[in-house]
Amino acid sequence: MHQEVKEILDYCFDNAKYLLTETVDFDPFAAFIDNEGQLNPLEYDADKKTSPLSGDVIDSLLKCCKEEYNEGNIRGYGMAYEVSIQLEKDAPATDAIAIDIKHIFEKQIPLFYLPYQISDQEIVTFGESFAVKRD
Repeated sequence: MHQEVKEILDYCFDNAKYLLTETVDFDPFAAFIDNEGQLNPLEYDADKKTSPLSGDVIDSLLKCCKEEYNEGNIRGYGMAYEVSIQLEKDAPATDAIAIDIKHIFEKQIPLFYLPYQISDQEIVTFGESFAVKRD
């Protein structure tokens, strides 16, 4: 794995864990590597009066990242968002954070997941992260 891809992944995992542990809530976010090799966080700037839907936040951040990437203004980016996944056949779905990364130096980047559970007492427990190869 290219070092810049690892930086994006580490940042996204760490920030997701922080958000869930501190607030027991999660808002989608992104991070990108600029052309100087610096990691930069990217969050949705919401109007204080409204609370946008997660899908709208993801679409907005992804559009921004894709445009900058396609124009050659950044070398890579990662999107972090909530999903429900089934880890075993016939098992109930579990919540997870998905990290979707694109980078110019690495073409076959898997989709990464960080499963988690929130107890009735609002204690967050994280499962082991894993990656799924894309077709």
